[in-house]
Amino acid sequence: MTSKSEASSGLRWERKMVGYLNPAAQAVRTVWGGRGLLLMLLVAPAADAQAFLPEGSVVYNRPPYGFEQYQIAIVVSGVVLLVLVAAVVVQLFNASRRQKIEDELRAANVALEKTQEVLEERVMERTRDLALRSQQLEAVTLVTREATRQRDMDELLAITVQRISELFGFYHAGLFLTDQTGKFVVLRAASSAGGQRMLERGHRLARGVGIVGSVLALGEPRIALDVGADAVWFDNPDLPETRSEMGLPLLVHNETIGVLDVQSVEPGAFDAEDTLLLQSMADQVAMAINNARLFAESQRSLREMRQLHGEETRSLWQERLAGQRLAYRYSGVAVEDASTLDSQLAAETEDEHRLAVDIPWREQTLASISLVRASGERPWHPDEVALVEAVVMQAGLALENARLIEETRRRAAYEQQVGEITARIRSQVEIEDILEQAIKELGQALNAEQATARLSLTTVREEE
Repeated sequence: MTSKSEASSGLRWERKMVGYLNPAAQAVRTVWGGRGLLLMLLVAPAADAQAFLPEGSVVYNRPPYGFEQYQIAIVVSGVVLLVLVAAVVVQLFNASRRQKIEDELRAANVALEKTQEVLEERVMERTRDLALRSQQLEAVTLVTREATRQRDMDELLAITVQRISELFGFYHAGLFLTDQTGKFVVLRAASSAGGQRMLERGHRLARGVGIVGSVLALGEPRIALDVGADAVWFDNPDLPETRSEMGLPLLVHNETIGVLDVQSVEPGAFDAEDTLLLQSMADQVAMAINNARLFAESQRSLREMRQLHGEETRSLWQERLAGQRLAYRYSGVAVEDASTLDSQLAAETEDEHRLAVDIPWREQTLASISLVRASGERPWHPDEVALVEAVVMQAGLALENARLIEETRRRAAYEQQVGEITARIRSQVEIEDILEQAIKELGQALNAEQATARLSLTTVREEE
């Protein structure tokens, strides 16, 4: 049992300890907030508990010897140690939080870089698509321009399929046109070697057979992205490398006049944009084909009209000549009538000194001119020949104009004579006088030896 003096000295030490700890704990609480409260609770419990002991209490477990002498330094060192530990804990916590934030930022940067790469790839892909569409539009313009320039049907079809294959890179391009019945489409032009063999065989497809026949039946584009899996596709041994095919109708005023067939060695080579682009080209090609047909029909009609007009002109000239033979000869001094001369005299001269040129008019030969030089003179120069040809062309026009004027005068005289005879007949009012005037006028006009008029009524019976 310790004495009262020891107890009182121990109590003084405890209270003094509490006096030291309370300001330190207060400072820690102020600086570190919630964490300072934890330090305070760790350091101050024993001291605070001793502070509430009643006076005269006996305290056992005295502090070690020398503690009272260095108690301030020990307490401050403990507080500093605790503060350092707390700082280390806070730094570790902050480092862990910073590392987490950095990881999140790094992950966000990686995601952003991936997003940027995806966007750049999309931009590049879109740029490539736009460049491809631009090239295709230019190709469509070139194809339609060349197609509209052509007037010959066969040349138009051949040039069109060749340009389509070259500009679009297709394995095969073919143009089918409907026959007269409209039940079949006949291959008229092809760009590939297999298509040429099909042309030689007269290849054709019925309505509803294959991609081409289906387009003819429906009048709408038809695509086979994988020909092996398409139920409508027609397996053609002449085109073994085909993997995808598209048929486009050639429409004119909502009528299908044919089919444009394009094939590729790549599966899935066509999409919706390709369909719209190539269909616009097919529409232009269809108009060019229809224009070529109309031009051919107009040329054929024109030839027929010229032929008929030429035959009519020939007949009129034959009627005008009526067996007459008109021939004239220039002797170097004057023009003489040569109708009775032998026509073979000029032909006996050497060819290089004789120049014979026909006078044409509407595919008819109206006359001929023969020019002869003496055998000792130079042959005919090309400029002289051109001069003669130019003159005879104008001579043919002049001859026809003269005939037309002559025909016009004849018709005018005829109409005038008819009018005069009719007027004199109508001037009579009696039946007998009208008959007498009629036979008189006709006899005189036609130089008839005798003319008779008889007035009688007869019944015309129909033959059974």
